[in-house]
Amino acid sequence: MSNPFGSVAQDVTVAAGALIGAASDVETIVLNGSSGDDTFNVDSYKDGTTLFINAGAGNDTANFGKGNLGANITSIAGFEFDGQSGNDTFNLLSSGDLSGIYTRSNFSSSVGMTSYINQFQTYNISLLDAATELTQIYPASAGPSGSM
Repeated sequence: MSNPFGSVAQDVTVAAGALIGAASDVETIVLNGSSGDDTFNVDSYKDGTTLFINAGAGNDTANFGKGNLGANITSIAGFEFDGQSGNDTFNLLSSGDLSGIYTRSNFSSSVGMTSYINQFQTYNISLLDAATELTQIYPASAGPSGSM
């Protein structure tokens, strides 16, 4: 997932570099993975829609934020990574955010929620993950506080 044209279009790059674009008038984007091992890189998200990733079978990984949530994920209505079957990993990549507070809780009995708010309380995001065996949070090197 990327935004090479800014917030006017959300692009999905698939195998072999093919691009699929969605204009900002699309309300929800749903990505469905294959039965094999898939990797989903949400490098940037800026058009304000909701994103669901259904990983499918296999050992799947979702990488979210590309190292700086505040710079790369500027507008998203909602997010859920559903690992489904297999051994699945959700990586929250935010080491460039300088500092902030991370909170990890259960949204429901089978869905986890990770929240982040920056030190100035001007940016916050909550992300859901279901059927995920491992959630890894790569926080800022400046030492954010919180519970995970």
